[in-house]
Amino acid sequence: MQENYELVQRGFRILVSSMSGYIGQELNRAYKSQWWNEVLDTLYDQRDLPCSGNYGELIDSLDIANCIRLIDRKWNDVFRNVLSQDCRIWARELMGVRNIVAHIGQQDLEQPMAERALDTMALLCKEIDPDGVEDIRDIYKEVRARAEGATKPAPFTGLAQPASDSVRGELTEGSLLKLVGTELVQKTTLTRKVTYGGKTVVYPVYRIRLDALYYNDQNDRIATWITQYESENGQDALSGLNIEIYNRIIENFIVDSNPEAIAKTQKNIALVGQREPGVTLADGRIVDGNRR
Repeated sequence: MQENYELVQRGFRILVSSMSGYIGQELNRAYKSQWWNEVLDTLYDQRDLPCSGNYGELIDSLDIANCIRLIDRKWNDVFRNVLSQDCRIWARELMGVRNIVAHIGQQDLEQPMAERALDTMALLCKEIDPDGVEDIRDIYKEVRARAEGATKPAPFTGLAQPASDSVRGELTEGSLLKLVGTELVQKTTLTRKVTYGGKTVVYPVYRIRLDALYYNDQNDRIATWITQYESENGQDALSGLNIEIYNRIIENFIVDSNPEAIAKTQKNIALVGQREPGVTLADGRIVDGNRR
């Protein structure tokens, strides 16, 4: 059964109708008769769009992913003048949900993720098409109704690492050290000294796939962003999300805080690679990722 999956898909179908119409309206206002050429230029990496057509046909050709791409890529030129920054954050979050939905296979979406996705859809829809928001809220209520009386699974919180009898974390629930030798975690021949609590210890260096790691919510700067996010979206708004969406939200904050510095860092890593290993806890929390 994929009940949550189907309900979220219904939400996306309502949202894409509102988003595509709104995007067409704003781009038409900004670029007049050249608005579709601007769409094609902006979505240069998408090959499934028509070269021409009447207005309705062109609007209908925009799927949810391309609607989100247009809002994000044309943010500075068009949408920042008519939408709040929250809308860009919500849109980026929904791109993460869309990617998960597109590759989920036969599994169903977890309850917290489905609820959060529909709530975010409603928040975004309220800003661009208030008339459509109630339909999404009705679907959200269906998801909530399904959860009543059910045992809620423990959500990803990104909070303190569970206690362990092992000083190196082998016994920690979800420890990355249990995954050494898998495609997620590969041990290298390198070592690195780490000083913590006045004690210096030499640790082995591992190559870890990025989707096994998550941003440190106890970092001062990230904690400030989380406080801001929760003030706008509700206390513990991040606690029900999976790691991918949690990371995407924090990543958006980081990129938006200094996009020029991020671009410079990306170019440097592309040129010379990562020269120094970072530091993570056994549960995947990045303690020190400021490495080149």
